[in-house]
Amino acid sequence: AHAEAVNVLFGPPHVVLADCLRGLLIAAPGRLLASIDYSKAEPVTNTWYTGEPEDPTGYFKMAAAFSGKPSEDVSKDSIEYQIGKSTYLGFNYGLGEKGAARNLREKGFAVTAAQVKSMLRTFRALKRKTLRFGETLVNVLGAVIDARDEGGRALTKYHDLRIRYD
Repeated sequence: AHAEAVNVLFGPPHVVLADCLRGLLIAAPGRLLASIDYSKAEPVTNTWYTGEPEDPTGYFKMAAAFSGKPSEDVSKDSIEYQIGKSTYLGFNYGLGEKGAARNLREKGFAVTAAQVKSMLRTFRALKRKTLRFGETLVNVLGAVIDARDEGGRALTKYHDLRIRYD
């Protein structure tokens, strides 16, 4: 009940808490406290791990898959670009179709299942090596750890172990 009240009055509780905690962090005497934005950290890390070059037009291609426009006609300040970027990053973290659709709807974007499916196809085409690397990594982890579901069944396949949000 308290979390709902905080949400209504101030916003999502985890964001409110993070904002409150930031004020408690102070630099020691003679030291500086820096706030750093690791811009494009995920794509650069993926490129480093997989050797797959990052496509600088990836967000635009996702936006084109959503809107049906050619990627050259999508501007960086457009709604389509924001949807493309959000979905690209979500898929990069293992978001599935249902999770992507829910995420976009929660942000106020009206999306269809066909649009989300088109964006997922585009993402998979852009990130073949990254997806193969993820599958290999999870399969290796599955061989090393003893992961089981609620029924005691061993979880050793990529689709069993990957993190999903839907």
